[in-house]
Amino acid sequence: LCYIACNGTDQCRASQFYGRYANVMTVSCTGDDSCAGTTIYSPNHALHIECIGDAADVGSSSTGACHWLTINGEHTATNEVRVECRHNYDCFGLSFHTVSTRVLYFMFGGERSGDAAIINAMNVTDNVTIVCNGSEACFDTDLYCPSNAGNSATAKCLVDCVGTSSCAKMRFFIPNAAYDRLELQCSEHNGSNCFTLNEANLPLSYDADLYCLDTFARSELIYNRWNGQLYCREACCPFVVEEIDCTFDECVVDCAYTYCDGRTINGANKALLNVVCGDDQECNELTVICPSNGECNIVCSSPNGCQSLTVHHLAETNANQAHISLLCEAQSQCDGVVMNVSYANLVQIEARNIHSLSNAYIYAEHVAVLQLVCDSTAYYYAVSTSSAIAEIAACVDNHLFVGDVSSDDDDSIHVYCTGHSCAVNTIYVEDGWTALADNLDFVVDSNCGQCGGVGWSSCIGGVNLVCGAALDTTQSLMDGVCSADASECGCEILRADIDANYVEELEGCVSQIDTTAGAGNGDEE
Repeated sequence: LCYIACNGTDQCRASQFYGRYANVMTVSCTGDDSCAGTTIYSPNHALHIECIGDAADVGSSSTGACHWLTINGEHTATNEVRVECRHNYDCFGLSFHTVSTRVLYFMFGGERSGDAAIINAMNVTDNVTIVCNGSEACFDTDLYCPSNAGNSATAKCLVDCVGTSSCAKMRFFIPNAAYDRLELQCSEHNGSNCFTLNEANLPLSYDADLYCLDTFARSELIYNRWNGQLYCREACCPFVVEEIDCTFDECVVDCAYTYCDGRTINGANKALLNVVCGDDQECNELTVICPSNGECNIVCSSPNGCQSLTVHHLAETNANQAHISLLCEAQSQCDGVVMNVSYANLVQIEARNIHSLSNAYIYAEHVAVLQLVCDSTAYYYAVSTSSAIAEIAACVDNHLFVGDVSSDDDDSIHVYCTGHSCAVNTIYVEDGWTALADNLDFVVDSNCGQCGGVGWSSCIGGVNLVCGAALDTTQSLMDGVCSADASECGCEILRADIDANYVEELEGCVSQIDTTAGAGNGDEE
């Protein structure tokens, strides 16, 4: 038995303790810097280390008892290693590596008490337990979990993130396809935020990473602080994203009663799939696989919902009757939506409020009928008429791919912009609008004079066009004028179509503009 007591500031700073010939070794470090920069070589059976710095230390002035401590087990197989870092910054920058340890336990109790630690537990043969109790206790920590090679088949890598932001910026390294060995828990998930430094009241955080040492892949760890569930999307993810089962041929999923964030609804073989996202911020990171030859309706009706929604239609030809609709009817939702619906028969997308469809990527290259409706007039009436189009538009900075239409002469595209509802959206057409001239309807409706009586160009925030076989030619239609050669990308054809379809209709129109909502609202455009 070897017992070492380092009581007092700098008492054992930069020391080296050799325990390789001992059976049990206990090291007690009390006081700031008492074991700073010290190296401890593991004994044969058990190593216990206790670090207790000045509890009054806070913030960057804290030094802790055992910062930059090194625990070296490269020369001796040890049955148990137990390390407790009780106060703020006590084990900042700690390093642990071993040739063989059966059980490993770390407890980081104070603020950033395990900050920047490197714990290499790949050769631990039984369980690894890391408890991060303090605020940001395991911030920026690297943890290498046990591998399959030579270890117990039941060896686990257990991490309990108890304190606020206690596991923020952690990196988990998982070797040799042993992905299921990692078990993470956010003990106080009901209101606490274990994996992010973001102070905003957001449900999802992305501030920790998984690394797969056998494939060199990285997977972003997604933590839902509202229910404590963990998700990741790459190959080495130990947290399986559960599919929501559709039992009946006509399937209805109401996400007010079924947790949908980060999950997958697979309705590929169904006749009908209805998905309802009604509660605030529901359906974020949701993936919907629509019926290959049926009807698929997705309704998003609450602000901030349906963020990063992905919609798939898996058919590879358009010999189907698939009908896909997406309704985004509240403010600031459907941001970053991806719709992979290239071979659907009919695709209908409606954005009915401010920024209700933004940064979306819609792949509809071979869709027979595509309809996009942008209408944020309900919001427009509640704000100043002088508001910039991009601030009040329903459809902002979206990307619409309609592909090579020369072989799809029956295809039709219908875009409807009501008032100031469309702002700088980009349309990708390989051969421009030429082959689509007879089947294109791009309608701008002034909606009781919102366009100021000077035509549609003051009502929409422009349209970008990208064309060419390699999509390497760009053109812009801004203020009613093509930015370059009007024939490029069919810009002149698009401009003429908007001219022909423009709806002014001022006669008999009763303005709904709120004249009391603020400065400038009394002037009807």
